[in-house]
Amino acid sequence: MHSDTESPAQSTTYLPISDQWLLTGLVVIGAVLMETTLSELLRLPITIAAFVVATPDTWIPLVVMGILMAGALVLEGTRPTLRQERFAWWAYGTVSIVGVAWFFRFGDLNWHATPDWVKEWTYYTALHESFSHGRLPWFLNATFQGTDRFFANPETNIAPRPSCLRGWTCRPS
Repeated sequence: MHSDTESPAQSTTYLPISDQWLLTGLVVIGAVLMETTLSELLRLPITIAAFVVATPDTWIPLVVMGILMAGALVLEGTRPTLRQERFAWWAYGTVSIVGVAWFFRFGDLNWHATPDWVKEWTYYTALHESFSHGRLPWFLNATFQGTDRFFANPETNIAPRPSCLRGWTCRPS
């Protein structure tokens, strides 16, 4: 039985982390090293830096994230007043909301920019036409997944439900 005068159990590692985190880290490192070489891992920061330099579209989000992280570090290292802390929360929230809106191009999405969005546009167009005409969307304008049939395609965003189909199929006589 453990009494109050006994010292607590000492950690089995000399590192300021628990054994579970150490084991988890070693497993992850082992898995990564099984899939790649050490030289590739050492080249990874240079490869990422070269990508960032060659892609100006990444500069603005990286600068904003850097500023947010620096601000969080300053707030964590100091004792901010309640007013400073509220201002920081409002500033970070505003930057985050604007960042999400910027990521989605403020609603001006080009549906035909990538093949996935072309498919989604086709599926939603079929749904829109079916709801506006009051009939089921049997066929698509294009062939995806080897079929042009809406309900046979596993990627469509809706499945026929009996409650929805009842209004279209059961007509009063």
